[in-house]
Amino acid sequence: MAFELPESIVISSQMDNELKGKKIEKAYMDPKECASQIKQGFINLQPPDFEKTVTGKTIRSVTNRGKGIYVQLEKNLYLVYSLETSGYILYHTNRDNLPPRWNTRLDFTDGTTLTVKIIAWGFSQVLTTDQLKTHKYLGKEEISLIDENEFTFDVFNDFLESYSSKPIKFILIRQGEEMSGIGNGYLQDILFKAKIHPKRKARDIPASERKKLYKIILKILTDSVKKGGRDTEFDLYGNPGGYRVILDKRMKDQPCPKCGTTIQKSNILGSTCYVCPECQK
Repeated sequence: MAFELPESIVISSQMDNELKGKKIEKAYMDPKECASQIKQGFINLQPPDFEKTVTGKTIRSVTNRGKGIYVQLEKNLYLVYSLETSGYILYHTNRDNLPPRWNTRLDFTDGTTLTVKIIAWGFSQVLTTDQLKTHKYLGKEEISLIDENEFTFDVFNDFLESYSSKPIKFILIRQGEEMSGIGNGYLQDILFKAKIHPKRKARDIPASERKKLYKIILKILTDSVKKGGRDTEFDLYGNPGGYRVILDKRMKDQPCPKCGTTIQKSNILGSTCYVCPECQK
C-alpha cells in the first residue's frame, strides 16, 4: 500500500524529531533501483547529481503536505518524498543491518542513516523553492484534512460541487488539488462507513450524506494519526501502525462486518476496491 495523509504526518514528525540539525556526511542513490523512476520522471536527478547536491547539507526541518514529506536542506532547497504505490522510509541508529535494497540513502555524521525505498512509483525529488511552487503534484498548497478550521464542511461541499458529475472515488483521491492526501487505502474504509458506493456521483449524494461523509473523513484520518497509521504500513522505526483497516485484500470473499454479505472485489477507475454491495449504494 501507499503512504497516505496519516502516514505522511506520522513519519514526517518522526523524521523531524530525529533528523533536524543533522549533517549529511554522504548521500547515495542506487542507479539500478532508481532507473525506472528516473525514466518516468518521478526522480528528477541522476545519481551523481543527487549525491553531489545533497552531500554536505544539514537538515533544517521535515514537514508534510498531503501525502508528501518535505525535507528542508537549505533555505531554498528541499528533498521531497511521496510514496504513491508502496515502499518505506527507515531510520537506522547504526549501519550494521541496513536493508539490502533502497533508492536513496543518507549517511549522517553521527553514524545514523536514513534509507528510502520506492516500490513501483513515487516521487523522490530535489527541488528549489521556485521549482516546488510550480510542481504539478508536489507544489500545491493543500488544506489539512484533520484540521477542522481549514477543512470545513463548506470547503468539502464546494469541492464536491466542483466535480458534481464525477464518481466520489475520483473526487476523494485526486492528487495535486487543494484537498488531497486520501488514497485507495483510506478511501475504502471512509466510503464503507458512509455507506456510499465508490461509483456514486457527487450530485447524487444528498446534503445529509455529505455531512456524514465529511465527519467520517475527519474521524478516520484523525484516529489513524493518533494510532501511528494503518496496520498495513510501517513508521520510521519499522513498527506497524495501530489503525486496523476495515476493507482491503484480506476481506476479499469474506462476510461484511456489518451485514454479513460477501465483500466484492472490483476494479473502479483503474484500481482495486473492496465493496459491500448491500451496505454501499
